[in-house]
Amino acid sequence: MNPNFRTTVTVKPSTKKINYQTPSLFIGSCFSENISLELDKIKLPVISNPYGVLYNPYSIQTALQHILNSYTLDDNDFTYVNNQWNSLLHHSSFSNGNKTELKQTIENAQRKSQLFIKNASFLFITFGTAWVYKYKKTNRIVANCHKIPDREFTRFRLSVCDITDEYCTLIDTLLKQNPDLQIVFTISPIRHWKDGAIENQASKSILNVAIHQLCDIYETNVSYFPSYEIMMDDLRDYRFYSDNMLHPSPLAISYIFEKFKTSFLTKETVVTSDKIIKIIKATQHRPYNPHTEEYRQFCENQINEIKIIQNNIPSIDWSAELDIFKNNIGQL
Repeated sequence: MNPNFRTTVTVKPSTKKINYQTPSLFIGSCFSENISLELDKIKLPVISNPYGVLYNPYSIQTALQHILNSYTLDDNDFTYVNNQWNSLLHHSSFSNGNKTELKQTIENAQRKSQLFIKNASFLFITFGTAWVYKYKKTNRIVANCHKIPDREFTRFRLSVCDITDEYCTLIDTLLKQNPDLQIVFTISPIRHWKDGAIENQASKSILNVAIHQLCDIYETNVSYFPSYEIMMDDLRDYRFYSDNMLHPSPLAISYIFEKFKTSFLTKETVVTSDKIIKIIKATQHRPYNPHTEEYRQFCENQINEIKIIQNNIPSIDWSAELDIFKNNIGQL
């Protein structure tokens, strides 16, 4: 009998580590946003989903190829639905009633990401599903259907070979531009329930096999973080899911992030991040009486803590926090 009444997933420490000088780009399913948001909170240099949330491997690699090659969208990439222009290569968060403004937003995000990825130390790619939709009008796989009727699409499932073939080409291109780039794959633990229980599991299995084949081919630069296994086998209980019983709860995300931190962040980075969290929490502090010398000293102490970190890591942006503390002192 297991005295702990549970099974735990052991995560191997990454041979390459993240610190405040190692930019990381996250792309893919909602789970990539969950982890990148946690890193952003502690002010690590990250960019998350420059094309919005993407679920299938084909659309993710297409987005990365477009970023690398400065792809210019053509008319076939856009659709007008419900009084909004949408890009078939992007998530619906990239929507605008004005097509010119939408194109400008997309191009700005693409340029920013292109500059970022050339100097990035890590690229985290999260696959959500192997199921894809091909738009009949253009014969292209789309990133999002944007509520266009199902009859206008052909739906099919990518094979392991479909994925590995595309990603070998992508990884070769990435490593040619950035030989030291570490590419970390994850599988989103979020169930795609509309596919059905059996189809969802088949889809996740294909993603898993494809990723591990890529890890074997590019063992120096490509690795896997087991977010899916942590959720399925470690947090094997519905109390770790949100109300829809499909998405991880905040507690589950926090638990998986702790595993992520242990694997990828340097010890010094964890220590610094703890100090940063304390300072950020201090900005939210509401004193019983703010018009006291004691509260003035509290704000000045926080400013001094920021300056200490700034001296070691000048790249961190503290403008918002400094404005809050200085304004609070000015109102005394």
